[in-house]
This record gives sequence, structure tokens and C-alpha cells, in this order.
Amino acid sequence: MCGIIASIFKNQAVLPFLLEGLKKEEYRGYDSCGVAIIEPHKIHIQKEIGRIEKLKEHLFTSSSKVGIGHTRWATHGKNNLNNAHPHISNKGLFCLVHNGTIYNYQEIKEDLLNKGYLFYSQTDTECIVNLLEHFYLQCGDILSSLNELDKTLKGTYVLCILFKEENRIYFLKKSTPLMLGKSKNGLHLSSDMRALELATDYLDIEDNEYGFIDENHYEIYKAQKRIEKKLYKIQKEKEDTNQVIPSFYMEKEIHEIPMVIDRIIKHYQNDFDIKIKEVIKKANNLIFVGSGTSYHAALRGSLYFENKNVQVILASEFDLNSIKNDNALYIFLSQSGETLDVLKVLEKVSHYDTLGISNVANSSLLRKCKYALEMKAKEEVAVASTKAYVAEVLLLYLLAKGINQNTLQNLKDIQQEIKDHLLHQEKILSIAESIKNKENAYFLAKGKDIYLCKEASLKLKEVTYIHSECLFAGELKHGPIALLEKDFPIFFITSLKNKENLNSAIEEVTAREGIPYIFTYDEHNPLGYLPLITDFFLLSFHLAKMRKKDVDKPRNLAKSVTVD
Repeated sequence: MCGIIASIFKNQAVLPFLLEGLKKEEYRGYDSCGVAIIEPHKIHIQKEIGRIEKLKEHLFTSSSKVGIGHTRWATHGKNNLNNAHPHISNKGLFCLVHNGTIYNYQEIKEDLLNKGYLFYSQTDTECIVNLLEHFYLQCGDILSSLNELDKTLKGTYVLCILFKEENRIYFLKKSTPLMLGKSKNGLHLSSDMRALELATDYLDIEDNEYGFIDENHYEIYKAQKRIEKKLYKIQKEKEDTNQVIPSFYMEKEIHEIPMVIDRIIKHYQNDFDIKIKEVIKKANNLIFVGSGTSYHAALRGSLYFENKNVQVILASEFDLNSIKNDNALYIFLSQSGETLDVLKVLEKVSHYDTLGISNVANSSLLRKCKYALEMKAKEEVAVASTKAYVAEVLLLYLLAKGINQNTLQNLKDIQQEIKDHLLHQEKILSIAESIKNKENAYFLAKGKDIYLCKEASLKLKEVTYIHSECLFAGELKHGPIALLEKDFPIFFITSLKNKENLNSAIEEVTAREGIPYIFTYDEHNPLGYLPLITDFFLLSFHLAKMRKKDVDKPRNLAKSVTVD
């Protein structure tokens, strides 16, 4: 969701790097994109609806060394050029890009309209850039204006700002990520570490901090006081020099699930940090928090903690008053580590013990939690998460059961089963072919298997745009059966032991000429359902491909959801 890149170089043009940076953030999801650069006493802007390739085709040429770029996921206002970023102030003094949501933007807009400002978009962002210009015209100092802006805005925001008379990039940050990177040839700002490709050192900009970068140095302030902050070396994993860009990242990442298991075994075979083990052991209550796929992984993985009081909370529905906080440990799950709903819960409970599980080593979640674990799944580019789900469940299993010969062997056995499923996809391809023109589906289960249905149903919706619902099998006859018609696809998920408990629902479907697809797994291995969920990842992928959908970047979706 919405990506920002901003750079100043000493002796090279900035536009190629901005485009590369935006490409690195493309996986987050976006509807439009744009760049702005400083030319002598002028700001030059180019933006486009659609993909970065389109922006590149129509982009002007410039030797400017100072610029900002943005990928926008539409929130305030439709997806059109007026609403795309960057936005420029009425008098053309300032241009900025923005990640986040301003809650009081209507109030700000009305006040500026009364002062004679005009607006050309439906966005909250245009209110920010004009308010900044208003403050600057009053005081004549940009840093003071940023401080005033920070006191006025209510909501979440990362701003990267050009001022037409200076070769600097200003910034301001609140509740959504911003990193500053230093390379041999300049300084950079980004909402995503992936886009800081050239940087060798970095630091995190914290809430309510503001300042600027130029080609040689940076300055950071908070409440009008300058802050000294240290840069840290960026630890980069060795890249696979033989890597080929795949046709579909989702397919590639599903096939990497066995590799994820290898990495987890290799990294954690010598056990977890003793402090993490101790805090889990002493906790009376475990509260799991996640969103989307991570929430589903928490639902399933929390079942391994049989001797604990467990609550699994959807981050956007968190209510502190409903939580059993007696000697509690909060366990947060987020693939990106930047999910705003999750981070907002973390802020509320930061005085408790907190453990973050993320796939991104330098993510906000892992930095802000008292304890941290990396999923070790390597980067996940496709918007629909697959291998990260498996990594989350595996880590919760190992945390609950301990790392020993038996648990590691269970991982290895499941790894081999998943490999077998990846090699033999005939059944999945046949089902995909038979339902590729359907627009509705049900997923049914009983008991704890409903958690698998939730994830399978979500994946189908995300990438195929087939409407699907997840239901307890016994509830089919209490309303949802009204939608059944000839050839309506219904997926049953069950362990072999409980299969007979679904017989009644299967007969109801068959009697109405629906098509039951029965997926079973063997409970002898407590991870036995993972090959089955891999099948559903594959089914969603093949269906999306057959239906000619944008598999890796489904419409309206974002990889890292950083707004409310």
C-alpha cells in the first residue's frame, strides 16, 4: 500500500533511481504512480494512472539530482490523475508525497478554502501541502512550518517534500514507516527498506520527527530540538546471481515453501532465545494479534498452546477491555511488520511483554516489540501471502512444542509431503478447469478446521475474484443452502478422523446437484494440514491464471496495509 522513495545524489540523475525504487515497492499494491524533481526555481511533476511502465514510457528527461516518487493506493478520492501523487501547493512553493490518512483534513480544507486556497483533488494530501505553504508564508521557515504541521495534523503520515528554491528534501513522520539511507553517492528516504537498494547505512525516522536531507548530510528535529541519530549498517543477504524473474511470483513463492521449512530448521535448530522461551513459559495468557492471512495463521497456530489461556484477536477489532491481561504475553504476527492495525494494538499494550513475528528483519514490528522472531521465508512479492502463512504456523508450532528431535522430524516429514503435492498437481488443475467460470463457492468444515477454510476462502477471493464464503458445515442448512444450485462448488476440509461428521452436509449438497470437493488430511502429524493448504494456494493460483487475472497484484489489494 502506497510507497515512497526520495533521493538526492551528488553526481548522477535521480529519475532512473526513483523509477527503480518505485519498482521495488510495486509489490505493496497501487493504482497510480508519479515523480517530481527539482529544476532551477521550478518543480517538474509527472504522474500516471496504472503501472510504473506507463510512467516510464511518458517520462520527461532531466539531469536533476533531487526528486521524490510515489505509488498510490486510492483511499481519499477516485483513481485519477488529479488524485495521484505528487501534489503541489497553490503557489507552487511545495510539492509532496504522502503515505497515511489525515483524519481532520475536511476541517483543514474548509479553513484553507476560507483563506482563498483552491483544491483540484479529492485527497487529504492536497490539504497538507497547502497547509504547509500557508504556515511557511506566515513564518518564512520550513522547519518551523513542519513542526506546526505536525501539531496540526491528526492521523498517520509520512511526508517527503520538495521546496522549489532548495536542493533539499524535507520530511515528517507519524505512525507509518520512514527510513533514511546513506549511499556513497547521496542520501535517500523511503517507506520500504527494499527501495533503499544503494544504501549501505540506515536509520529509522521516529514519530513526530522531521528534518531534511541534502547531498552531503541530514538533520533531524523533534519539537524544534535537533536530534543526533546514529546510522546502522544494512545487513544484506547474498543474492542468487542465477535468479530469473518468474512469470508469476505467487507460483514461485508457493514452490518455495519447502525451502522455507529448510531455512526455519537451519536457523532455529539450536533453539530459540532463552528469554523468549522463559516469557512464554511464565505467561498465564497468550494474546495473538494479526490481520488477514496472519490472523488465520494465528488462529491455527494458537491451538498448539494447549496448556495456556489463549485469545486470538483480529487487530482491527482489538478492545483492551475484553482481554485477559493477567501475566499476559502479546504475540503479534505480520508478514510485512508494517500493518498499521497491528502496530496500533502494539502501541496500546507496549507496557506488557510483546513478541513480534515478521518476515522483514528491519520492520517496525520487530523493532518495537520486546522480543522478536524472523519468519525466515525470504521476501514475498506477490500480494497474496502464501509461504509466510506456513512460516508463521511453523514458528508457533515450534514455540509451543519446543525444538527437539520429534518436532524437527515432523517439519521434515511435512516438507516431503508438500514437495509431493507440488510435483503432482493433476487433481488441482482438474478442479480449477471445472470451476474456472464459476462466480461463487463455499468452504465448509467442522471444529478447528474452520480456520483452514478461512484462509482457503480468502486466497480464492484475493486472486480469482470468485466470491467465496467460509461456513461451519452444520450451518449450511440454516440459510446459506438457499444459494445452492446445479454445479455450485463446495469445498469440504476435514481430518480423516472427522470425515464422517461431514456426511450429512455432503449429502445435502449432492441432493441439490452442487459439486462437493472433499479435501482431507492425516492428523498423525500435527502439521498434517499444511500440504492441504498448499493445495488451496495452488488452486487459487491456477484459477486466477485461467481467468486471466493479475495474479501477483490483485485489484484493490495492498501487500502492506499501512492505513486504517
